[in-house]
Amino acid sequence: MAKPPFLDRFERALVLRTSRAMFLLVAVGAAFALAGGGSAFAYSWLPSFRGSDPPEPAPPKPPEVSLADVLAVLDAPVADQNAYDNDGAQASNFEAAQLSTDDKADASQEQEFAALATELQGMFDSTRYPWLSETHAVCAYPSWNGGCFRWETRTLRKGVVQIVNEAEEKADEKQRLLLLKALVDIVPTCATEDDRFLLVGAVLDVVGAAGQVSPDELAAFKGMLTGPTPAAGANGAPAVATPLPQPVLEDLINAVLRARKRGAEPELLIAWFGAAQSLEAIFAKVDLPTPGTTPTVIPGVPAPGAPTTATTPAAPTGPTPAVLGLVASWQALQGTLPALASQRLDGIRAIATAAPAARRAEVVNAYGDLVRSRSTSAQREYQQALAARADKIAALNADVAKREGEKADTRIWATSVLGGGFAAMASVGLLLALLAVERNTRALQDLARALPPADREAPTNPGVAARSAPASQV
Repeated sequence: MAKPPFLDRFERALVLRTSRAMFLLVAVGAAFALAGGGSAFAYSWLPSFRGSDPPEPAPPKPPEVSLADVLAVLDAPVADQNAYDNDGAQASNFEAAQLSTDDKADASQEQEFAALATELQGMFDSTRYPWLSETHAVCAYPSWNGGCFRWETRTLRKGVVQIVNEAEEKADEKQRLLLLKALVDIVPTCATEDDRFLLVGAVLDVVGAAGQVSPDELAAFKGMLTGPTPAAGANGAPAVATPLPQPVLEDLINAVLRARKRGAEPELLIAWFGAAQSLEAIFAKVDLPTPGTTPTVIPGVPAPGAPTTATTPAAPTGPTPAVLGLVASWQALQGTLPALASQRLDGIRAIATAAPAARRAEVVNAYGDLVRSRSTSAQREYQQALAARADKIAALNADVAKREGEKADTRIWATSVLGGGFAAMASVGLLLALLAVERNTRALQDLARALPPADREAPTNPGVAARSAPASQV
């Protein structure tokens, strides 16, 4: 039998064996790639575990301040001895409406305005508090011959109408009517013209604090100046509120005038108005001395048990203790959340009742400063705790976002690996199929060569036999 050609022998001895090993290695690598890529792809779709949020810190509670705490602050040496001075008053700068009607106002508004102005004018009918201002003419530029080139009108004493006009010149018609109605409604609360004149300024001051006429504030202000209302009688007659004593009424009005109300929270002002009568009773109360002790002396208030004389006592030169205490209570209320106003006022009543009479205003003022200081400190710590919690939540979210990004990258990589694995397996299968065909073909050729010519089977297909036969036989 003849030897196969050299190239066939070389191909069988080296190329086919080496190729078989390489195909096996590629197949094994493709199998691992499919397994690893499939696992990574499945992992990339699993949700990332996120830790639970840290607990939310509890909001700060209103600080508890005792009388001992306040006295410790007051009795400690301080750099500024005027830190708790209540003797300052703030003038009102309100400008809202005027009695003179606008040219654009309709006739009905003008008639209503005129009627209200006439009613208010009837409450000031004496020469002590005139309705119109008292003026006189002065020569501003006298001439050489004793004449006058220009006369000027100067006000000797402002009347009620000028005070209201100066406070109202920038409001619209609706605000003017509301303010005038409020004056007509509230001013009769006072029985004397002295108190009524003072009350006009207080009403304008309350309106000026809000920047506009607030019916709720004015209703609370009127309620502060009104005594308790008894139950209706058996005959169905309407109940009439009991008027407050004149000293109490004057203390309340003066406290409103002296309190710094500009920019204040309306809810706090209404709450203070509601508590003013009870606070005034506490601050006006004088402690009775115990036997063997020196009675407490408050400026402007006679000592308990002091002998009285027939002479008229001198009027106080400064604000009464009740006025100072009310102003201090208003200052202590500043910075309070409207929802906690009632609770803060209860604390002010308790601390004022327990404090010595001579130091009540000072104690209440210091109480407000101490409560605000502790509230600010507690609120700062609460905000810091909230910020720390927010940082932890942000770190958790960032960690989850980072892992989700990594899984997205893993998903892309796994998709590429799976595609490469499938391509490798398909290529190996195709090449192995081609090699199998080639191998079978070569085996058949070798078998054909090994048979003798006589044993080789002739083709059974007539067409094939005709094509393979010599031309002479055809």
